[in-house]
Amino acid sequence: MNIGSAAIGAPGLAFEHVRKKKLAWQVGGAFYIPNQRESFMYKSLLEGRSMQSGKITGFSASIEHRWYTKAARREHMKPYVSLFSRYYQFDISVQFTDEQTNFDMELSSQNIGGGVQVGIQWVILDKFSIDVAIIGAGYGRNYLSGQVITNGGDPNIGILEDDISEMPLLGNRIKLKSDNDVHSFNSKYGSLIYRGGIFIGFLF
Repeated sequence: MNIGSAAIGAPGLAFEHVRKKKLAWQVGGAFYIPNQRESFMYKSLLEGRSMQSGKITGFSASIEHRWYTKAARREHMKPYVSLFSRYYQFDISVQFTDEQTNFDMELSSQNIGGGVQVGIQWVILDKFSIDVAIIGAGYGRNYLSGQVITNGGDPNIGILEDDISEMPLLGNRIKLKSDNDVHSFNSKYGSLIYRGGIFIGFLF
């Protein structure tokens, strides 16, 4: 179980199969628990504004091939290097307001990519494991779309673009196209991706 992702509302599970003593593959996934609370994902939207409601849904899936290094002479501590590929998507619905304008935003993001990861796995009593993905980085393609509907006032579109662009996991500046009170965005782009986590597991 990935306790790192669970801490931000997206619990994850993984299964690892050891092919040889120093080779293994792993498949995993995570999902966002739908919630109505404030989230780090849209914190940048709430600077100088107040949230009325918000919800995040989504999931991720990954596959990984590991090479346990020569330093893994002792079975209880096993450093590794791995190649991974990952897909994730999430949808955000958030309503917020400032002193003059009400905002209703819908956003959908998909990302597919891969990279290299370094970590250490500790085995305890031949029954439990703690797996720390120290650092992982790679390249991904993002597909982002959404719209903001405004009601009342005269919103500053430039500031709104800045605030949306600062949202985590987007990795790119967005440009709004406005049609009266409907401001939409749709883009495809590449970006660096990062990966990490802390897993607690059982051996069987």
